[in-house]
Amino acid sequence: MVPIRLFPPSPLHKHDTMTIDVVLKLGVGVALLFSTIPFYVNTSGEVSVEWFVGRLSKHVNGPGLNFVLPIVGSYRKVKVIPDTDCVKNIPCGTKGGTMIFFDELCVVNQLHACGVYNVTYNYPNMDWDQEVIYRRVEKLVNAFCSTHTVKEINQERFHEIEPFVTTGLKEKAPKCVEIHEVRVKKPKLQADLKNEYEKAEREHAMLETELKRRNKTIAEAETQKRKEIIEKEKEASLAAIEQEKALVQKQGEDARADISNAMEFKKHKSAADAAAYSKWLAAASEANATRAGADAERYSKEQQAAANKVYLTPEVMRIEYWKAMINGSRVYFFGDSIPSFFGGLTQELLGAGTE
Repeated sequence: MVPIRLFPPSPLHKHDTMTIDVVLKLGVGVALLFSTIPFYVNTSGEVSVEWFVGRLSKHVNGPGLNFVLPIVGSYRKVKVIPDTDCVKNIPCGTKGGTMIFFDELCVVNQLHACGVYNVTYNYPNMDWDQEVIYRRVEKLVNAFCSTHTVKEINQERFHEIEPFVTTGLKEKAPKCVEIHEVRVKKPKLQADLKNEYEKAEREHAMLETELKRRNKTIAEAETQKRKEIIEKEKEASLAAIEQEKALVQKQGEDARADISNAMEFKKHKSAADAAAYSKWLAAASEANATRAGADAERYSKEQQAAANKVYLTPEVMRIEYWKAMINGSRVYFFGDSIPSFFGGLTQELLGAGTE
């Protein structure tokens, strides 16, 4: 039975079929091509370097999908995030010749992308951290141990190992290699040394306990002594306060007594001043009266003297003189003296009248 086609085949349908066949063939070809070309993926924190015909390329591939040519090309992945490399069981000879071992020394380091090419170029056949970290750590640890004793390494100067190794690693580290941290564990000692140090540690612990007990006893004694001193100082302070209080009270009483005495003295002084003033006024009045009488008498005498000066002229005085002589005197005449006397009297009177 032959199928009957209701509609003839369309030319457009034939063209779509051809397009699908081309796409399928192209996809298969690309898949075959990718299957023959090696590829790899760098995750976050990884980069890669490639060799082409044995020559290292300076280009560093970042995270993502990367391709490498088959047969003539190769690649290597390198971490660029902080990584921890631990060196274990490091033998170490001390200054005294004793051999000890460090169980583990870990170095936290980071290789930045800027140094991947140089590190890979300088260390093409090995991991760079084997030379830069592991071997360098062993060399530095032995250098430190060779200048110190077992006791210094295990106890007194153990804390100096980490900064010593860190400084040594940073001095020789390649460019773009960063040393973040170094951690080291206590070294392992031989059995006899271990027993000796354990014994020394026990003795040291006992000594520290005894010292703590003694210091505690001393501290308690000092505390008690300080309490006693404080109590004595407190008592002395209270006594001083009481003395100061009594002194202030005594000073207050003295001040009140001084004020009372001053008021009484002022009162008596005022009365004495009043009496003295009264006496002074009386004396002043009497003196004024005496002075007035003396002044009046002196004035009278002065006036009498002035009047006498005007009245008692030389002529009047001669007349009064002769009057007094005549009235009150007895004259005895002898011989020749009579005429001379009366002659002189007459002459005096005549002279006075003439004048």
